[in-house]
Amino acid sequence: DRARAAIEARIAKPLGMSTLDAAAGIVDVVNAGMAAALRIVSVERGHDPREFTLVAFGGAGPVHAARLADELAIPQVIVPPIPGGFSALGLVASDIRRDYARTFYARLDIADLEQMTAVYGAMEGAAREMLARAAVGEARREITRAADCRYGRQAYELTVPVRSGPITRATLERLATDFHDKHRATYGHANPEEPVQLVNLRVAALGRLGGLDLGRMAGAAGAPAVAPAGEREAHFKETGPVRCPVLAREGLAPGFERPGPLIIEAMDTTIVIPPGWRGRADARGFIVLEALS
Repeated sequence: DRARAAIEARIAKPLGMSTLDAAAGIVDVVNAGMAAALRIVSVERGHDPREFTLVAFGGAGPVHAARLADELAIPQVIVPPIPGGFSALGLVASDIRRDYARTFYARLDIADLEQMTAVYGAMEGAAREMLARAAVGEARREITRAADCRYGRQAYELTVPVRSGPITRATLERLATDFHDKHRATYGHANPEEPVQLVNLRVAALGRLGGLDLGRMAGAAGAPAVAPAGEREAHFKETGPVRCPVLAREGLAPGFERPGPLIIEAMDTTIVIPPGWRGRADARGFIVLEALS
């Protein structure tokens, strides 16, 4: 009631619109901001969102996820078990990682091979010592190389993977080719005739801890075969105000499937499935949203 009153007094009346339209406008503005952030980490990095699946987590993420997927033409959304605690679980279970970097300013085609090999070797030695102190076994260690590269007259770099082992002219030729390819994928153009400049050498040390089995965690508590149902008035741009079914997530058995509009409630989040989307529960406790067209 207080939220409704605040929207009516501060937004709806000053703009001469209904409280419901004002509330819907707030959601649209929020979604636009989040969609812009998603474009930064996808389109602006040369990735096509249509080739990816959106993972919705956090208490509010599943509320907005389908609409964000609509904005970027992402065909599928996955809501993991315990989405409200997903970030905290990730912090507990994430792999150990440390990044090392050294400035190495040189033109790629005339770079000192021995010096590059020595710099990478020193960083890799430090990486192995760190992983040993963290009690990460050899089988669970991963050490990779990369280099920050750019064209000579640029003021920004792209990070490109580098092969392990001694640095040879063939290594640098492959690095140049990979840089041109990444520049083309990221910015839509490349200039293979332009000399490539090295700026930084990088090493990433990764200790794999195995992660968490979220499916096992979700199934540990068990679930009744039928979800208790109810209804709530909801507003969707396709339908306007409508009586929308409300289901409890803990009552959804594996194989459950239903088209929107639908609301699925959980202790830590609310999953909104708008018209044009279908929701289903898989055997591991994940809720999968799929666009119908």
